[in-house]
Amino acid sequence: MTRRKRDKDATRYALCVGNEGNEVSLELLKLYRVVEPEPNDPADWLRVVDESGEDYIYPAANFVPLTLPGDAEEIVAEAFNSAAV
Repeated sequence: MTRRKRDKDATRYALCVGNEGNEVSLELLKLYRVVEPEPNDPADWLRVVDESGEDYIYPAANFVPLTLPGDAEEIVAEAFNSAAV
């Protein structure tokens, strides 16, 4: 994986604060990696990598976006990457 410029292309994360109707796919108070939306995704939804390991869209109201400090972002990114293997 190539490191990108932090300001423009930093990995985004969001904390799940609502999962009604998606209890199997989303865990409350869990940190999820946010990925780029697809062209037809609704503007008020987020595309996250959920419990299935795949990315899906969910209402943005279910999440609080987080910006992690550089050191924390590197540690979290490594944890996500090692969990995906």
